[in-house]
Amino acid sequence: MLGAAFSLPGRDLWEPDEARIALVASETIASGNWLVPRLLGEPYTQKPPLYIWAVALLRLAGLPWNWAAVLPSLLALLGLVALMPRLARALGLADEIGLLGGAMLSAMPLVVAMGFVGRMDIPLTLTFTACLLPLSRLLGVGGPARRGDHLRLWLLIGVGVLIKGPVALAMPAAATLTYWIALRPHPRVRPLLVGWGPAVALGLVLAWLVPAAFAVGADYLRELIVTQSAGRMVQSFAHRQPLFYHFVTFPFTALPWSIVALAAAVRTLRRRAGGAEQFLAAVVVGLLVMFSVFSGKLVIYLLPAFPAVALLAAAALQRDARSCRISLAAGGVGLALAGGVLLYRTLQGTWLIERQPATAAAAGLLCLAGLLSAWRAARARVPCNPAQLTLTGLLVTALVLPAAVLGANHAMSTRGVAEALARLEPDAEPFVAYGFRPYGAALLLGRPMIEVNSVEDVVGALRDGSCVAMSQRQWRLLEARRPAPVLTRAEPVRFRHRDYEVACPPAATQR
Repeated sequence: MLGAAFSLPGRDLWEPDEARIALVASETIASGNWLVPRLLGEPYTQKPPLYIWAVALLRLAGLPWNWAAVLPSLLALLGLVALMPRLARALGLADEIGLLGGAMLSAMPLVVAMGFVGRMDIPLTLTFTACLLPLSRLLGVGGPARRGDHLRLWLLIGVGVLIKGPVALAMPAAATLTYWIALRPHPRVRPLLVGWGPAVALGLVLAWLVPAAFAVGADYLRELIVTQSAGRMVQSFAHRQPLFYHFVTFPFTALPWSIVALAAAVRTLRRRAGGAEQFLAAVVVGLLVMFSVFSGKLVIYLLPAFPAVALLAAAALQRDARSCRISLAAGGVGLALAGGVLLYRTLQGTWLIERQPATAAAAGLLCLAGLLSAWRAARARVPCNPAQLTLTGLLVTALVLPAAVLGANHAMSTRGVAEALARLEPDAEPFVAYGFRPYGAALLLGRPMIEVNSVEDVVGALRDGSCVAMSQRQWRLLEARRPAPVLTRAEPVRFRHRDYEVACPPAATQR
């Protein structure tokens, strides 16, 4: 029978990240081994365990998997917005800039969208943004350092490493280096390094890493640190992109504030004078350069820079009325273009969005609101007001995002695979996946999943009585071989707008 998660309200777990993390958490709960998370019985080395532990604990508290996987990211998003006024005060900015920065961050579509996705990126962004409070004071920005800032900085770095690895250390290092280069005279970095902080951060990480390495061996340590962390930075085996990738995508992914933030960053860094805007500009530029140098690139990797983008844009719009109208108009046009692309894709029924009237209506409304915001910004007299564009961005949170989730849910979930397996093979038997990994189906069914890598393995699995999920192309190749009476029939399913088949032997379809 299908698991209880099929009857729960809300969207399904999306492939691959949410379903994979939830499946790892499920195996953690089932095995009782919280030290070394496992996926399909093997040690899971792609990410550190802190987010997985949070998902597992929420599941043990009674939450359904779709809530347990996403809630840590959603809570981190809310904490991030609430942190913005405090960060502004720490930098010596006015309270109204902090409040405006929080509203502007909430109006950035990518930030809000990722807050509703069960990944580590928003929790890492929260941790890094919290790092900026003690880091700025230790560098002499916004006032003298407080007692405990050094330890707080390194404790947050240690937590960030447990969330997503050494990148949590690389980000404050990149921001500090950029600020040090840009400022004359150079700020003192000794308060950052001298003290118990580095030992505390290292001890926090080693408290998990050393026992885990002893439990499963040195290969686990090598895969986690060398391949998955250093390897992704230097010569990535996944998401490899050219050096200029982020410089091309950032103006679009950081809408609607990317234009004003980039202009403000260039202007403030050229002055070589210290202060809040100089520090925020160093954060934005430092992370942009750092992630561009890294071999593996995704647009969401730059999310930790977005709070600084919002605050820098808020400060610049309050101070520099001359470029305000141009920047706001550009942001409005950008949101209008984003709405137009979403509308076109929805009407075409392509990409990951199915034909949904709600998605099309929300996308059309975003397009019109963006154009109206751009028109009002262009006609406004100085000093101009970013409220119109902020409200347009908040429209994404209120209408466009829920509608897009509705349209994309079926394409991003392997619910169809799970339902087909439940019909064809109602008994709790392992199923085989060939050519893709339907983690969500394994979680929903509560069955083991076995991956195979060749047609011969598929034929062998069918002869052993297991059902096999594969692409339609692979199914046709298998049909051409006609392994009768191994194969009775296959049921078509859809995933990410591609055709897949669930094939079962006679013994399974007759039960």
